[in-house]
Amino acid sequence: MTPPTDPAARPPVLLGAIVTGFGAALLMWALWLAVHAATLAIDGTTAPYALLGAVSMGALLAGTGLGGLAMGRAGSLRVGIGSGLGAGILALLLLGAKVVQQPESTDEMTEAANQLRPDWLAIVFGFLAVCTLVGAVGGLVGGISAPRERAGPGADRWLAWFGVIATAAMLPVIMVGGAVTSTESGMAVPDGVTSYGAFSALFPISLMSEPRIFLEHSHRLFGTLVGLTALALAFATAARQGWAKSKGILIGLAFIVPTLAAWVLRERGEIGVGATVAVLGVCAVGSLGWTHAMISRGKAPAAAMGLVCLVLVQGALGATRVSDALVAIAAVHGVFAQFVFATGAMVAALLFSRLHAGAPLDEATTSTARSTRKLALIALIITSIQLIFGAMARHFDSMHSVLTHAGFAFVVIIMAILAGSACRRAGAGDPIGRALRRTGAAMFVIVVLQFTLGWGAFIATQMGGTARPVPDATELAQAHPLPVGEAIVTTAHQTGGALLIALIALGVFWSRRAARGAAESPRNA
Repeated sequence: MTPPTDPAARPPVLLGAIVTGFGAALLMWALWLAVHAATLAIDGTTAPYALLGAVSMGALLAGTGLGGLAMGRAGSLRVGIGSGLGAGILALLLLGAKVVQQPESTDEMTEAANQLRPDWLAIVFGFLAVCTLVGAVGGLVGGISAPRERAGPGADRWLAWFGVIATAAMLPVIMVGGAVTSTESGMAVPDGVTSYGAFSALFPISLMSEPRIFLEHSHRLFGTLVGLTALALAFATAARQGWAKSKGILIGLAFIVPTLAAWVLRERGEIGVGATVAVLGVCAVGSLGWTHAMISRGKAPAAAMGLVCLVLVQGALGATRVSDALVAIAAVHGVFAQFVFATGAMVAALLFSRLHAGAPLDEATTSTARSTRKLALIALIITSIQLIFGAMARHFDSMHSVLTHAGFAFVVIIMAILAGSACRRAGAGDPIGRALRRTGAAMFVIVVLQFTLGWGAFIATQMGGTARPVPDATELAQAHPLPVGEAIVTTAHQTGGALLIALIALGVFWSRRAARGAAESPRNA
């Protein structure tokens, strides 16, 4: 007689499909950005949609194939179908640029904004059908390729991967945001929420041949993807733990409601810019502190909802920067983005730590936990200060800020090396120790690369001559040429800074876990 199936042992097909769908969508979006940027650099036009379609379907096939491979033979086809459809729905935010009327210039957007093509419905449903079919093939092939005897991952592991995807989705936003700053594109789209009056997903592809508009609009689109991914992660985490145990996520409303209220009231002109900035500042500091408190206490659903708050505040800061042309807010927006990214990495680490709860620690890990935590925390504070110096150097025409940023880099390097060395002394016989060792090794690589890029950025910006004005939407035709080489180096340097502070934040997280485990160890009872 066949024993009854344990519901807890059933493969989490729905969660697997959601996570795979978001991962495949992120891959599709990243390639969409890369292909467009390459085509603009080569011949000054946007990429043909036939090429984009082929690249996107290849990315979707690869993403759903990996999801099917991870799920194993049980449920891989359903994961493929669900993730293909989900990724297709997320990719509609990109397809929208093609299903609207295509004006020849931004002057026509007053009447052309949000006007759909007559055949838009057929295009949308045809696209979703193709994505579902490709996802089914990818999931099926991945499932067949999986070892027959291997069981698929449980829900907690899928959630941990989801945390990684949510954090990885922030990296393109930071990179494109850095390119926006480096090319003086921050005011290329005049309105703070919409794009020339159009809902961002419906901004015509014909107008993206202007590179500054393309960069600023792409920055906003990827911000939308980050928000959706963070929100889905928060709901998935709360559903996994049980809504009755996830009441802490409601505290997020204390930051979400005033952020949205300030944003809407400012757009309607009912409150001043000073009040808006004050509300957003309080929400930024409050949500950042609350999220880290939840991470420290191991409250994964509340921490994931805190990440949603942070993303929302970051979006409101960006919209306020454009609406009121505030350079200072642009600097805050850039720094805060890196704090959000580092926090996302810690949320992902928290979800991974749940997989190894209660695992015994290596003696080397417990003996070095406290010193590692102190060094990592000091390195995190110093690197955060360096980020502020870097933002001042990028956004303000001040040689003093540039030289301070360059000089303080030596302090950052010393502390990052010390923190990385401390992480490397952890034991290799336990999960936390291995995580610390990998984090320390990555710190060494990134800090050397970042130091090299920093001096490259210094040379590139000083060779660029005097400060260049940021052209607004009416000045794009007469704007100076894009400083492509300089933008590549400075954007790479900014991205390296984001990776470095995220790695140091991970060092803080894992060393804190190790210190807590050492305190709870029977040897120290």
